[in-house]
Amino acid sequence: MRDKNLNSDWYWKMKMFNKVIWVNSLLAFLTIEEKMRLIIALLFTFLICVFASPRSWAGDQRTELKQFKECDVCSEMVVLPSGVFWMGASEDDVRLIEKADSSLLGNLLNRSTISRETPRHQVKVKSFAIAKYPITVEQFSIFARETKFEGKGCNALHPNGQNRDDEADWHNPWFKQSNNEPVVCVSWNDAQKYILWLNSKFPESHAKYRLPTEAEWEYAARAGTTTPAYWGDASQQCKFANAGDRATKSVDFSGYNTNASIADCDDGFATTSPVGAFPPNPWGLYDMLGNAKQWINECGLTNYTSGHLSTNCARRTERGAAWSMVPSSVRAASRFDAPATLRSMGLGFRLAIDVN
Repeated sequence: MRDKNLNSDWYWKMKMFNKVIWVNSLLAFLTIEEKMRLIIALLFTFLICVFASPRSWAGDQRTELKQFKECDVCSEMVVLPSGVFWMGASEDDVRLIEKADSSLLGNLLNRSTISRETPRHQVKVKSFAIAKYPITVEQFSIFARETKFEGKGCNALHPNGQNRDDEADWHNPWFKQSNNEPVVCVSWNDAQKYILWLNSKFPESHAKYRLPTEAEWEYAARAGTTTPAYWGDASQQCKFANAGDRATKSVDFSGYNTNASIADCDDGFATTSPVGAFPPNPWGLYDMLGNAKQWINECGLTNYTSGHLSTNCARRTERGAAWSMVPSSVRAASRFDAPATLRSMGLGFRLAIDVN
């Protein structure tokens, strides 16, 4: 039977005291030089344990980077350091993709996904600034009011599924949004109009706001991590991102794909969520994965195998993941493209700008 004294504070204090006495007695036999070597060895072991493990992030550490905001309607920008990173799908990414759907059709789609995300390759990125949050409904509404922008027509949810609806738009994507949620139902062309309007508020010599490149976006999304998603464990999706989950299934439209794969958790949001509702990545950027996909500057998709740039500028690249997307797509390496004219209920944008 366990001695009741083992549960007492006195017992454990005495046990710790005895250990301290034992360690102190051991150190008494060492010279000062030997003690210094022991301290260095212990410190080296500690550093190995901290930095040698795969680089994911559990949400308890963040690198503080320079930030700025140049005007009332401007985005808060985070200045990222220059660096080199591995771009594209890793073996862990491939395993997640293959695990998602093992059916015949699923295998064909998986091969297509893996093909456009591989091979993994090193890319050097110079220092630049990227928006802390995606462009919000409030920011876009100021642009729309000043320029008389309308932008009717969007692929939106309704009882017949996700189809183009001529009445849906950024202000009414067929679900309610607050001003602090990411604007959706905006095309790549619409984003360019917003950027032109924003840049007109600054002198011609001022650096121009723009959409990020693919390499810049993935570099920012990874924020120094190497796991498929910056938080590491895929089972933690609902803690870190607004994507396909049990809450998404609650969307009250019979046309929604109720057989789609979802995360077995509930993030609390059926559609879009306020920007910044989930923890940021290690560089302090919010909603890089989840909430709304984001338009990228490039034409189509660059072929990673040949390195050839796409010349099909009628299509533009998308990155990130939307509130409705399956877990296997909630990864930093995920990449898509779509017509530059497409407006979708899960697609928005964030800004970037060059820095000296």
